[in-house]
Amino acid sequence: MNQTRTFTLTLAFPLLVGVTGRVDASSFQLQESSASQLGTAYAGAGSSAEDVSTAFFNAATLMEFDDPQVAISTVGIFPRSKLYVSRATSGVGTVSGSGVDRINGNTLVPGLHLGIPLSDSWAFGLNIGVPFGLKTIYSDSALTRYIATLSKLETTDISPSIAYRVHDRFAIAVGFDAVYTRAWLDVAISTSAANGDGYQKNYGKHWGYGGHAGIIYDFSDCSRVGLSFYSKVHVPLKGDRHQVRSAGSAETVTPIESVLDLPERVRLSLTHGINSQWNIMADVDWTKWTRFKDLIITQTTDNSQSISHYNYKNGWKVAFGTSYHFCKCPAWTAKCGIAYDFSPAHRDSSRSARIPDSNRFWLALGAKCQFHDCIWIDAGYACLWFKRANIADTAPLNSAGTPVSLATVNGRTKLRSHLVGIQLTWNFL
Repeated sequence: MNQTRTFTLTLAFPLLVGVTGRVDASSFQLQESSASQLGTAYAGAGSSAEDVSTAFFNAATLMEFDDPQVAISTVGIFPRSKLYVSRATSGVGTVSGSGVDRINGNTLVPGLHLGIPLSDSWAFGLNIGVPFGLKTIYSDSALTRYIATLSKLETTDISPSIAYRVHDRFAIAVGFDAVYTRAWLDVAISTSAANGDGYQKNYGKHWGYGGHAGIIYDFSDCSRVGLSFYSKVHVPLKGDRHQVRSAGSAETVTPIESVLDLPERVRLSLTHGINSQWNIMADVDWTKWTRFKDLIITQTTDNSQSISHYNYKNGWKVAFGTSYHFCKCPAWTAKCGIAYDFSPAHRDSSRSARIPDSNRFWLALGAKCQFHDCIWIDAGYACLWFKRANIADTAPLNSAGTPVSLATVNGRTKLRSHLVGIQLTWNFL
């Protein structure tokens, strides 16, 4: 098999699913398009109706607002993660050694949210957020460089919704999702022990489309439950590969294509007001990660394919939070929350250097300050601790079941991530 095809196939899995070296919801899923919900670890995000950004999680919350409202949010994700490599080999099987590779990839997750009541029974909303993504960066000299250097996925979900109040305590909503996706994947190439490293840089992009629906029910003036569903989004990625086989050789450019299926998600949220000061929230999220079993990439010049077996299981996240409104300082509200996220990578073979995912625990704090009757700012912070997990990453198989490259990485992860967010909300009275 020629060297171009070898390294094409080595990148099959990451190009299909996007990539993230440290992840802040199951696998490469994100929730950070709302900073106001960060302080409760996103507990009650689909039922609290604290501001219009909750429509990103459940569009039916649009019916809880009497006036037009806009929210602008950003959350920074700052990983402090390492991969303790016990053994790594190059693409030609040369042992690279053992040591510690740092996993970098600071990033910002933006969000823009708009809600407009149309009547007592109807409301319109527009949410622009990032449901999947983040990035992983290893240095060009890292032990993992023959498996991955840069891995990056960006998604932008443009999500209009319409909500309808069935009666005083019950509302429903439906909406459309147009998701623009871009993926970058870089890797070092070794063609022989005597030659310097080459590289391969892959880029793909395309639109995908789906839909969502939500309901919300008020048990009383202080208790509310919400249920929402987001459909699968099928994204046919198309792009180019820029490759240099060894140091000093000429660069070649070839077309590539793949498929990214962003999985279905279901969220059940509960918010209860104990009294005028205390609120408690809970959340259960489910993501259909079982779609990631056999992953395929096609090189369009010769239609060659490879198959990567990852066999993800479905992912779950449970969260609990509370908020406290200060009577003596009525402009201020404090928040806190905890959560546990169950990774879909339930075995070492499901975990890669590009996606070193594992179960994680959240601890979150936040505050809200109302500067004016119609303007307030939310700030939040969360720290995520990941369970240490093994990585046994190898090249994928070709159609005959033979490894397409001798590149391997074996090691153990030590992952942690800090999230810091701020949000401005403006109510148009």
